[in-house]
Amino acid sequence: GKPVWVPSVPSKASDVHDQVATSVSAPTANHHILLDDNIHNQVDDSIASVRVQQPGGDKTFRGLSGEEILEYQGLYLLRVPTIEPLLNEKWFIEQIDQAQE
Repeated sequence: GKPVWVPSVPSKASDVHDQVATSVSAPTANHHILLDDNIHNQVDDSIASVRVQQPGGDKTFRGLSGEEILEYQGLYLLRVPTIEPLLNEKWFIEQIDQAQE
């Protein structure tokens, strides 16, 4: 799948949103987002290959399972409804802003 790089592993699923808020508020941090019309809410059908940085600062990353990837939808993985961006020229910006909130 298409790689999505996440800066660190949250300690539990509920911390994923907190992790995003922390990482995007840092002055040099980037919030990687994959926008695609083929993102599904299914553990065995993902176009994305989410990889999270392992603790310890050695810059190694681990690929996530399908169930783990679902936790990142709406934050790092944004499904693009095929027609919506054509009807609303600000759609992409609005989605990025919402993912960073």
